[in-house]
Amino acid sequence: MNQYEIEVTKTEEAFAKSMASRNFSDFCSYLDEDCIFLNGSNVLRGRIAVEDAWQAYFTADAAPFSWKPETVIAQEGGETAMSTGPVFDPHGTRIAGYTSIWKNYGNGIWRIIFDKGETWYPESG
Repeated sequence: MNQYEIEVTKTEEAFAKSMASRNFSDFCSYLDEDCIFLNGSNVLRGRIAVEDAWQAYFTADAAPFSWKPETVIAQEGGETAMSTGPVFDPHGTRIAGYTSIWKNYGNGIWRIIFDKGETWYPESG
């Protein structure tokens, strides 16, 4: 892993921790002003739209889901990076996956510019 991939891994882990710790303002601090979140056919454009939609995920005492980075790849110059990984239900069962694109603001600060959740289908045996 290069320096940028390490930074994004730590940023993604902190972003996920904001959900686990129920810290909505911390969650929002990782959003780029012009971010786009996609989940199925639902497209949220801009930080305010994402905040409005995601606030509902922070109302309960326990997080409705969690995620963790599995793969992180950064551009050579460190301008942007991609993270992907699994999404889990409260019992730890994998229910989905995600892909996030991060923009480097310098000094180890990364903000999410694109996020896409994907339904996960377990392999049939």
